[in-house]
Amino acid sequence: MELRDMYSVEEMTDYDIMEHILGCESIRLKGWGRIPSASSGATDTTSQPPERVPSEFEQQLLEKVALLEGALFGVKDTLQTQQSTLHAYGLISPSLASNA
Repeated sequence: MELRDMYSVEEMTDYDIMEHILGCESIRLKGWGRIPSASSGATDTTSQPPERVPSEFEQQLLEKVALLEGALFGVKDTLQTQQSTLHAYGLISPSLASNA
């Protein structure tokens, strides 16, 4: 109920809320008749749900994940460079330099 209070039906459908609560992407809700993108008044319980567009919050999370992945690769590259330098000066063994 908290998610329904936070988001309108246009921002997050009941289907999206159930996916969020259950933690899965594909759920079947037989007889669930409140999908705002349905063009007709009748709901077909056997058809697939409409293609879901990520919400603004989800889009922000995806952008943050992409930024963090980029930062992780940068840190990994820096670590490899530092280990190679330490190995070149004989400060660490070759096995430590290659474990990165």
